[in-house]
Amino acid sequence: MVGESDETRRSIKALLQPSSIAIAGASSDPGKLGSLPLAFLLKHGYAGAIYPVHPKLDEISGLRCYRSMAAIEGDVDLLVIAVPAARIVDLLNDCRPGQVRSALVLSSGFAEIGAEGAALQRELRAKALDKGIHFIGPNSVGVANLHDKVIPSISQVFHQAGLAAGGIGFDTQRGAVGTAITALAHAEEVGIGYFLSTGNEGDLEFSDFCDYFAEDPRVGIFGG
Repeated sequence: MVGESDETRRSIKALLQPSSIAIAGASSDPGKLGSLPLAFLLKHGYAGAIYPVHPKLDEISGLRCYRSMAAIEGDVDLLVIAVPAARIVDLLNDCRPGQVRSALVLSSGFAEIGAEGAALQRELRAKALDKGIHFIGPNSVGVANLHDKVIPSISQVFHQAGLAAGGIGFDTQRGAVGTAITALAHAEEVGIGYFLSTGNEGDLEFSDFCDYFAEDPRVGIFGG
């Protein structure tokens, strides 16, 4: 039987080195939460498959748009979630069992707002794990793997082109602080190769990534 640590490791690999990414709530409107992850993936030259998901659109930024997760025929390594908190459980219900290997929840409105949000976060965790999905977030500003040009993030620092992928992995719960530190590091030519915003840590947390990066030869230092 495969152990929990092996399952978690596979999920983190799918999160950071995905061959396919679906973006629920994708948009070309810069005022929408789902706009920057798509824009950054395209800007930085992500080479994998991208599946924008939106119930009313046929195309976004030159890519075919899917009306639902069920409309995507194949499996998805990473599901980026940028829809309102109240709609996320329905979104996960729409995923076929085993269809999604990992998820990044950018949406806010969970434990950070109080008891009602905490209950919704518990519901999110239960539904995701029932579907076999480990996730980072909610209330995350995203992740970045500059080595492989995987940047599904809403952090403004990734507007810059040509950021160097160095040997540092950086984890932050507070997105604004993490963004500021990452910007300063790159300004000083200290290359942060991996950026992770764990947000509320509804599932995956700092210790999970410590274990993962201890075995990644591209990382010499990991911290947060």
